[in-house]
Amino acid sequence: MFTRDSKVIALDRVQDVTTRQSLLGRILRYGIVEIDAAGARGAEMFEYCRSPELLRDQVFMLSEQLRRG
Repeated sequence: MFTRDSKVIALDRVQDVTTRQSLLGRILRYGIVEIDAAGARGAEMFEYCRSPELLRDQVFMLSEQLRRG
């Protein structure tokens, strides 16, 4: 009756993170975050994310830390 879907993207597989915001999204601080991972079937899109630039920067920072060891 009620379902919940989840997907895990390994940080070492992240290739690109893109954000998009409309004018209203910039005013209200929400937007779309799209994460492209190696070996995945297309990018994963997260709509209505709060502070999308902050999420993008955190994903990049963590993936770089992981790659550096």
